[in-house]
Amino acid sequence: MTRDEKQKIAINLAERLPQLRMHLGCTQADFAELCGVSKERISRIENKHYIMSWTQVLAILAVLAVNKQTAGELLEYKLVDSRLVSFLQRKDKGEKPEWDTKGYRYHTKSPRRKKETE
Repeated sequence: MTRDEKQKIAINLAERLPQLRMHLGCTQADFAELCGVSKERISRIENKHYIMSWTQVLAILAVLAVNKQTAGELLEYKLVDSRLVSFLQRKDKGEKPEWDTKGYRYHTKSPRRKKETE
């Protein structure tokens, strides 16, 4: 993902953030604590006085993706790919992901076959 693509996601997320946060029933302070950022930072993001870093975008997406309503809105607004939402939801449930070159996937490990000796 290019720097411009990441910045576009950050800006689009910031535009929708107040609505998404309210659907969670969170104050700015509550939401900030969930995301691991300050209340002031959330306020600046929501008021378009600050463009989030990619790390902050991912922290916010992680909080929003585990709620069914806000996850649906992330997809509806095309803020994220469905694979990322699925990845974050499964991660929240404690499942361990394995990355592949095609994106966010969870693989079921099949038992390794023992080589037969001659």
